Amino acid sequence: MHHLNPYANQSLNFIELLEKDDGLAKIVGKRKDGNWEQIDFKNSSVLRAVTEATLLHEFGITITLKEDRLCPTIPNRLDYLAWMEEIWNSTCLHELEDFIATSNEEIAADARPPKRKRVERETSLRILDIGTGSSCIYPLLGCSLHSNWEFIGTDIDKESLKNAREAIHDARNDRNSAASKASHPLNLTKRIHLLERERDQSLFPSSQEVCATCLNPVHSTSSPSEEGYIYHMTMCNPPFYASQAEMDESLQAKATPPNAVCHGSANEMICVGGELSFIKQMIDESTRMKDEVIWFTTLIGKLSDVEPIVEGLQKRDASHLQVTDFLQGKTKRWAVVWTFTAFRLPKLEKANKLTSLPENSQHIFELDEHGDVIDFATRLKNDLRDSGFYANLAEDTFQTSTHLIVFAKEDTWTRKARRLKARGAVVQTQDSSLPVVGVRITLRKTEGRPLTQMLLVWIYGRNRQLFDSLCMSIRNRILAKNN
Repeated sequence: MHHLNPYANQSLNFIELLEKDDGLAKIVGKRKDGNWEQIDFKNSSVLRAVTEATLLHEFGITITLKEDRLCPTIPNRLDYLAWMEEIWNSTCLHELEDFIATSNEEIAADARPPKRKRVERETSLRILDIGTGSSCIYPLLGCSLHSNWEFIGTDIDKESLKNAREAIHDARNDRNSAASKASHPLNLTKRIHLLERERDQSLFPSSQEVCATCLNPVHSTSSPSEEGYIYHMTMCNPPFYASQAEMDESLQAKATPPNAVCHGSANEMICVGGELSFIKQMIDESTRMKDEVIWFTTLIGKLSDVEPIVEGLQKRDASHLQVTDFLQGKTKRWAVVWTFTAFRLPKLEKANKLTSLPENSQHIFELDEHGDVIDFATRLKNDLRDSGFYANLAEDTFQTSTHLIVFAKEDTWTRKARRLKARGAVVQTQDSSLPVVGVRITLRKTEGRPLTQMLLVWIYGRNRQLFDSLCMSIRNRILAKNN
């Protein structure tokens, strides 16, 4: 289970749930000794009642799940959302926009950047949920857990969208939130917008279609698109099977029966060509949205599909991708994230070795620094600023571990750059408003030793050699000052 999953450290307490929910208690019942009967997760009515009770009492969400539609398993769905949260927390968008604002003021290299209002991470995160389903489960859970997330959910099934709208517009949901994990009003009607799609339409609604829902593209100074990002992230739980026969065969081939019953409509479970064909279409269409979306993601239900999906992304020149897996009970799923932007992720929790970051995406050095790490980070920040770099202490800075965000507007440290400068030549970058490379520096005391460990992680840029050379330049700069 992902470490950001609300149930990572404490499982759902079914006894408490039974005591809170009269409807569930009536369905499950008690034995003669006064203890509760065992919950039968293979009974579809019981499973729906458990899920509805969990959503109500844990997340403040009132919904009626339909018999002929998928009944979502809450902890599994939370793993995907937790992974999305980790991706977003690792994205340097706000720091990048602060860099652009600083650069636009044309501050002299030897001057200190003035204090400015920081770009807050509380700014809305917009997510496209492809195939949101009758339960609209990802948008509902996402809005319950995060006050600044908003969703656009799409589906081709009119009945599924009808049921999802009923939950979104249920006035009880805002009242319920006070007694759940949601410590904020849900405001679902303002934060979840549904779009009906046809089979022959693109999986990614255009900016015009999004604007028709009263949502404008998210303005960002770092977006290559003049309109901004239509979505920060996309997500999808695609249909697994190519036919009913394939689905039946898959269930029969399982070594042990599933822990819970699985009911769903054909639209939710089956598509032409199956999961692999669906995701390949998504990859093809994502190339046309590369300037309007930062991170594309999707779940993968079959291990055999992972490799061809990765190969497809590499052929489409995705600038960065990672694969992870989710395992709960007997159920294992995989997920892939990719981008065509210059943003890069550190190696995320449980990142699959097949596509984890190359070894030189980070560097670790031990430095002969014995003092306070915040003092050391401040001196390093000022030194880098004096040399024309953007450098700021990150918000998550502590006495024992300090983080520094560094961007370089242009290459000034490599031998090639120094030779060009000596000849009076100017190195042109693709977009002068954006940095050529970004690095997150973590400084921490080495346990049991009077040294400071410096971890440099690549967070922005397309040139790995430039990142490597910058890391060595920063290290050599520190060593030179200490000698």
